[in-house]
Amino acid sequence: MAATDVAGSLLHYSGAVALWERLANRRRPLIVYWHSVHGPGDDLAWCREPSLSLSLELFQRQVELLRRHFTVVGLDEAVAAASSRVAALTFDDGYRGVYQHAFPVLRDLGLPATVFLVTERIGSAAPLWWDELVDRVRAFRALPAAARLSAAARTGEPWATRLLGRDTEEQIVGHYKRATVSDRARLDALLAQAPTAPAALGPRVFLSRDEIGEMQAGGIRFGAHTRTHPLLPWLGADALRAELGESRRAVEALTGSGPCWFAYPDGTFSERELEAVRAEGFAGAVQTFRRPDLGGRYAVPRVGLDADATTDRAGRFAPLRVRRTLAGLTRHRLRHALGLG
Repeated sequence: MAATDVAGSLLHYSGAVALWERLANRRRPLIVYWHSVHGPGDDLAWCREPSLSLSLELFQRQVELLRRHFTVVGLDEAVAAASSRVAALTFDDGYRGVYQHAFPVLRDLGLPATVFLVTERIGSAAPLWWDELVDRVRAFRALPAAARLSAAARTGEPWATRLLGRDTEEQIVGHYKRATVSDRARLDALLAQAPTAPAALGPRVFLSRDEIGEMQAGGIRFGAHTRTHPLLPWLGADALRAELGESRRAVEALTGSGPCWFAYPDGTFSERELEAVRAEGFAGAVQTFRRPDLGGRYAVPRVGLDADATTDRAGRFAPLRVRRTLAGLTRHRLRHALGLG
C-alpha cells in the first residue's frame, strides 16, 4: 500500500476525518465540482490537462456514493440549507462531455446540477489559454537541443530550468498561474522563439446553445465562469468588469432567467474580485478551498472530484479517499483552522 493510502487509512480509522467533519463542516453544504466526463474511446486530444476529464465509469461511482450519503439538491437550495447533509453538483467551463455523458446519468437519476459556462467558448472547439500554453511548451521542447539551450540562456532562471528540466506541462502551467506579470511575460517571450502554427480545430469541445437548452429543460441550471477564463487577479479594473458583466449577461440571455451564479476561474480570487462579483449582481459565487479565510454567499467553497481524489494508486475506486476528499481536509483549511494563515 502506498504511503498516501496508509496515511488516509490512519486518518479515517483514528477518527480524525469524522471529528473534522463534525467541527469544521457542521453547517457546510457539500458543493462538488467536475469539469468534463468522457466515455470509452472518446478522443481526449483537446484535453491538455488530463485531470480535467473524468471517466464515465468513475463519475457514476462517485454520483452513486453521493446519493447514498447526501440529499442532492440545487445550488441555491444547498447554500440556503447550510447543512452538511445536503450536496449540490457543479461543472466548470461548459464542456460538451457533460452533455454527452454526465447529463444522461443525472437525468435518469433525477438529480439537479449547475454548469458554469465560459461564454465566449459556447459552441466552440477553440482551446483555452492553458491549452495554448501547453502547445507552446511542446513546440519549444521540440526545438533542436542547441536552439533550446541558446534561447533559455538568454532568458535565465527560473523558466529555463523548468523548460529544460523535468517539470511536467501541468507543473509549468501551475507556475505560470502563480507568476508575476513580468515573469509571465518572460516565459511568453521565450516560448515565442518557437512559433506554433494555429492548431487545426478538431471536434467541438464546448456545449452548443441547443445542448444548453436541452439540459436546461432537463433540470440543469447554468452560471457564468467569465468570458474567456482568465485568472481574475491578472486583470485590471476595466477588464475585470467586462469579463464578469459580459458573461453574466450572456448566460442570463441564453437561459432567460437570472440572476445566475458565478464560479471563480481556478478558484483564484481576493477581496477585490469578490466585491466585483457582488457588485455585478450575481446570485452568489463558488470557489475552491484556496481562500478558506473568505466565506459567505460570494465565496462558497467546493470540493473537486477528479480521479486522483477518489482512486488508489492502482486506479481503483477508493471510498476512504473519497470521504477524506469530501470532508475538505486540505492543508489550506487546516492551517486556517489552526490560525496559521
